Formats: sequence, structure tokens, C-alpha cells
Amino acid sequence: MTSVQPPHFGDLLGEQRALLAGRAAVECGWLGVARVTGPDRLTWLNNVVTQDVSALAPGTSAEALILNPQGYVQYACAALDDGESTWLITEAGGVTEMVTWLDSMRFAADVRVQDASAEFAVVARCGADRAAVIQPGLCEPGSREDVAIQGRNGQGTLVWTDPWPGVVAGGTRYGPDSAEHSGRDWNLTLTLHPGEDAGINDGEQQAGRWALDALRIAAWRPSAAEVDHRTLPHEVDWLRTAVHLNKGCYRGQEAVARIHNVGRPPRRLVFLHLDGSGHELPEPGSPVFLADAVGPVEVPNPTDVSNPTDVSNPADAPNPADASNPADTAGPDRLRSGTPIGTLTSSAWHHELGPIGLAAISRNTPADAPLVVGNGMRDQMDSDANSGGIAATQEIIVPVSGESATRPAARLNVPPPRRVPQRQAMSLMGAGQPSTTAQPSTTAQPTGPGQPSGPGQAFGPGKPSGTAPSPGSTPIPSSSGKTPSAATHRSAGGRGVTIGRAP
Repeated sequence: MTSVQPPHFGDLLGEQRALLAGRAAVECGWLGVARVTGPDRLTWLNNVVTQDVSALAPGTSAEALILNPQGYVQYACAALDDGESTWLITEAGGVTEMVTWLDSMRFAADVRVQDASAEFAVVARCGADRAAVIQPGLCEPGSREDVAIQGRNGQGTLVWTDPWPGVVAGGTRYGPDSAEHSGRDWNLTLTLHPGEDAGINDGEQQAGRWALDALRIAAWRPSAAEVDHRTLPHEVDWLRTAVHLNKGCYRGQEAVARIHNVGRPPRRLVFLHLDGSGHELPEPGSPVFLADAVGPVEVPNPTDVSNPTDVSNPADAPNPADASNPADTAGPDRLRSGTPIGTLTSSAWHHELGPIGLAAISRNTPADAPLVVGNGMRDQMDSDANSGGIAATQEIIVPVSGESATRPAARLNVPPPRRVPQRQAMSLMGAGQPSTTAQPSTTAQPTGPGQPSGPGQAFGPGKPSGTAPSPGSTPIPSSSGKTPSAATHRSAGGRGVTIGRAP
């Protein structure tokens, strides 16, 4: 059941600390629920989502994406099965559209898809204390969540546990290992509460979306906020938790495999430390520019990744603006280029880090390049940096190289495949013997009764064509006693070959 909730309850930073301590909960009115029922639901879903859910056990959590044929993200879902129904939690604004599309893909499968958002409230909790007692599908005895596997047919509640930032079976990572990841302490659970039950336990503090967003951004956790019409899973490191690279076919799989194995995503997600001296927070959707040092940003960039020279983009996706424009010499506090290199996707005030954000920027942007987030073009930037934009430094999530931890190694010293001319290929198919010289053949003259003639054909039975005679070989006269214009020679090996028309 979706409802409008305030973004905070008067103490934004205190709500973040309460969430981390496991003392607060967030009623997620921006999330909706879809329910899939029927005996074929798991095998059918497995054919349309990126994750392997064919054997999803009751109470087990999974994350999955639905892509378009070009591999762009359309929907991101938290998936949980109770033995009779599979529940998909996603953005409320996209539930109806997603249910309609899924219903159109049923064909002969014995499944039913419906929007259950009006029947359930989604409540989020996080923090190390709660994660220690709530395992996927299991809850504290006696709590309001203590009905995990019994949540069937809309009765009781179910708990989904976020796998981020772990690398699930069949997945891979673009960012750091889980032990070194910024989200290693991220422990999110989503609880489905039926009916009018708000799902907030007695004595539990209520927190707002802004507090949860700040913790999510600090954990580098992508959400629907990071998705636009050309977002690839690789760009936001979603192959960690939401994509199975070795499962069967699904829509967009070819693009996912191609980019992972031989390509590079055109953009990359970065974590931004924003300059807070102006006490301003840029809005999501603000453009990101390259800039020289514009104002002090006290938090340094701890990650230094060299920028490779290879910026090829084999993916079938539009490449964002190239960030290789030369520096503008008009002043140190002006942008290098008036062309944005990316977009701010999320921003928040964090209780420890201050103003932070996530942005999708061009992959070949240097890792140590200072950035500016703002709404102005270059000619609108003046000597006061904060009047035209907010300075930012990057922290690498997806590397500039665009390569995952399990990308297949490049094969060295492997020559490219040899292209065979069409006529030579026809000759090889007809004679079964490889030729050594690809010379054009012409229409041969008749050589006698019963002898075939024509392009690429030998003048005698079983004579392969397409090779010049060996030195010292002797022309073989035709049955008429005359040397034909397209002569056949006998080489030292005894094979007859056809060469081009004699002069």
C-alpha cells in the first residue's frame, strides 16, 4: 500500500544514526509490489529477468532486472518467493507498466501477474544489529516480522534482504571487493506488511526517505534514481547482485555478455564528495562538467586509477559526451568545456561525510579530474564557483578501464581470421583441396567432349582450381591437341590446377 510520507521527521542526521543502530524504520511509500502466482511462475520468470530464479527457495532473497532488447535497464526488482507466490518489489510509479508487460509475455505459461501495491506496505530497516538477527526470509521470534515463510496468499509478512555489496552466484564486480567496498556495512531489509498495518514496531523510531537515501548513496548502492533510458547494468556495478552471467536466455542477454566479455560500458557511476562551503545541495538531474580546481574540497579522492588510451565503445549504446576537450585557459575557476560529461543521479546530506552524491559520467573521464555540478554552461560561470556550480571530487565505483574482475583475458598473438575470396571459396567447396594463390578465374573454353568448363572449374575430372603452376611444370594439351587458353598444368605433385586466362 503506497502512501505519501514526509522526506524527514525533523532530525535528518539523527534519523540516519537511528537507522544504522537498528532503532528506526522507513515506510517506503515510493515502492510498489507485484505478485506472480501459478505453478510455472519461477521457470517463466527465469526467462524474462537477468537473475537465475528458476530454483528460488521459499524465503530466499534475490535481485533481478528487466532489460530491453538493447540491454538497457527498464525495471529493477527485489524478488522473494513464499512457496506459492513470487513477490516483486519495485518503484511504485512503474508497477502498473511492468505488470502489463509481464502479463503480455505469459503466452502458454500457467502464471498470473497482478499489481498488489494497494494490499501491502513496504518498510525498510538497516543496520548491523538488525542484519545479525534477520537472515534472508527469517525474522526475530515474536516480532511483527516473525511470519516469513507463512506469508502466502497475502497473509502475514515477508522479509527481503539486500545482497549488496556481495557478489552473488553467477555475478561479477566492477568495483572493489566486498570486504573493501564502501557498502560493506549496508544491511537493508524490506518487509511486506499487509492491509492497513504501517509495519512500525512499538518503540521504533520513524525515519524518512532522505535518511535512507543518504545511507544508500554512501554505500554506492544503485537504485531507480540511477536509471535513465540508456543505463546499462555494467555502468552502475549491478552485475554484483542482479545479473547471472551463466543462466539461460533472457531479453538483452546478448548485449550484457558482449559488453562484459569484449566491450566497455560508455559511462561509469562515481561517488561524489561535494563542496559544502556554500551550504547548497545540487538537485538530481543537474549536469556534471569537467573543471579546474574551483574552491576547496577538503575530502581527497582516495582512489587513483589511470586512464587507459582505449576508449572504444563496442556496445550498441549511444556514447555520452567525450571528456577529452582541452582545458580552457580563461581562468582556473572556469569550466574546460560547456558540454556536460554526465548527470548527477542522487544527492544527500550524510551525517558523517556531509554533502555527497552519485553521478553517471563518461567512462573516459580521468579519475583524478576535478568536477563541477551545476545548472550553468561555461559562459555562465563566473569567479564565484558556488554561483554557477558546486565543486566535487570523484571516488571510483566502476573503473575507468571499464573492465570487470572476471573479464576474459585478451588472446595475444592470435591472427585475425583469413578472408577467402568468393570464387576461391567456391573452388574449395567443389574440389575439396585448399589452394595457395587467390587469383581470379575466368570462364574457361571447352576442352573437349565430356569436359566441364566454367568459372573456377578444372578441365579434367577431380582437378582442383585456383593455383599457379609450379616452376618447370608442363602444360597438358587438351583432347584436341591444342593448349587451351586457360591452361591446365601438371605439377611435380601430380595435381592438376587451373590458372587464369593465358595471355
